[in-house]
Amino acid sequence: MKEIAESGVQFDHLVCACGSGGTAAGSVLGAKLYLPDTQVMCSMVDDDPFDVIVPQLMKEAAELMDVQVDIPVPDLMAMWGAGYSIPSESV
Repeated sequence: MKEIAESGVQFDHLVCACGSGGTAAGSVLGAKLYLPDTQVMCSMVDDDPFDVIVPQLMKEAAELMDVQVDIPVPDLMAMWGAGYSIPSESV
């Protein structure tokens, strides 16, 4: 996110995968720090409690980075289906 901010490119929205929560946490935290006008949407691959997992990972990362930042609730989208490689009825 820092590199994007330094390049001068602006994004209204970014979308990332959320499988374990790490990428989502890093993306949301990075945007909060460097791209505050960018909304990050996280596409969940299953029904794990990412509303708890992602903010916790963000808090831990912020502590490691020694930065003070309000930890937002991530914008989560349910995107999982019946299982890996199983098409939905809409396909």
